[in-house]
Amino acid sequence: MRLILVAVAALVSFAQVFAADGSVSPSIAVATFAKSSLIGMQLSVRKAERQGKIPANVSACVQSLDDSSFTAVFATLLADNLSKSELQATEDFFSTRVGGKYAKHGLMQIYTSVGETPPEPLPTFSDAEYKELERFGSTTAGEKLIVRKVLESASARQAIGSRIQGLLSLCRTK
Repeated sequence: MRLILVAVAALVSFAQVFAADGSVSPSIAVATFAKSSLIGMQLSVRKAERQGKIPANVSACVQSLDDSSFTAVFATLLADNLSKSELQATEDFFSTRVGGKYAKHGLMQIYTSVGETPPEPLPTFSDAEYKELERFGSTTAGEKLIVRKVLESASARQAIGSRIQGLLSLCRTK
């Protein structure tokens, strides 16, 4: 499970925005990160099932979880680590073509990190796209997320791990 935490935390993050009706809905970045987190957990649990470490019914339950399973924990982590303007800069970045490619790159790396073949090749970046990545990395949001890796801190790993354990416990009772 530690591998899941590292792979998930290695991805850059997300922000949370409000829908026009005032309800909270995940942003593009939140949805991407939640999906990546869930896929990391599902792949690891599937592998553990093949190795006889997790019962099939628990694995089936984990496979049935949806992307929203991780939204709240990461929304809290970012709110605790980024200012509103940094959250907006993160959302702005992930709303770009390069930000989407960067998120997909992280998602494909999760497959590799758990010993699986990604469903598609890692995206490649042109020189201009690398410059855009560097520009985001030089912002305060990018510096916190990419350079300082605030989502890999001990407290972040603990929060993510607690969520994973909570979901596994829920699945064990079904």
